[in-house]
Amino acid sequence: MKSPLPQLAWQWRFYNMAVVKFLTETVGIDCTSGLHYLARGEHWWHVHRGLPYLIGRRVDLEKRDSHGRTALLAALAGPGPHYQVPNADRRPGADPFWYRETEGDPQMPFRNDAVRILIQAGADVNTMVAYEGATSLELAKDLETTRLLIQHGATVTSEALFESISRQDAGVVEALLFYSPVDPNEKTLA
Repeated sequence: MKSPLPQLAWQWRFYNMAVVKFLTETVGIDCTSGLHYLARGEHWWHVHRGLPYLIGRRVDLEKRDSHGRTALLAALAGPGPHYQVPNADRRPGADPFWYRETEGDPQMPFRNDAVRILIQAGADVNTMVAYEGATSLELAKDLETTRLLIQHGATVTSEALFESISRQDAGVVEALLFYSPVDPNEKTLA
């Protein structure tokens, strides 16, 4: 059975770099799962301490997790229904190490910072989720992230345009049309 210690080290909400450094430098655990978790941008230290540390250790930014996502795609997708978060039950006797599946997409306050750091470190902005085929622009949830991806060479596709239309995000639709070779009159195959 795998030890939950590395998983807990990545997920800890309080500054935890001493444990992360011990696990990576002394124990020699694989940093890839940590990279995908930290990239979500849930806590400040994940993005502003953990990500730069792992990038400095030359972790493979294009390695995929069990859901077919690179670290950049994991940052853009957020937790979604495929990730687990620690139990928030603080009652006496509640097990703090029990995990529950997330429902919905809670806002990750440092997500855009994580995306920016990963792009500056050389993450491929045109990579796609292996199983779903979604691109980074389809997963971008706001105008700032969309512009950042386009400025770094993300290819605007009709799927990204249709995704932003379905979210009714006029700012993103306008940005995609402005930078896009996509014909807005194209019809989607459904």
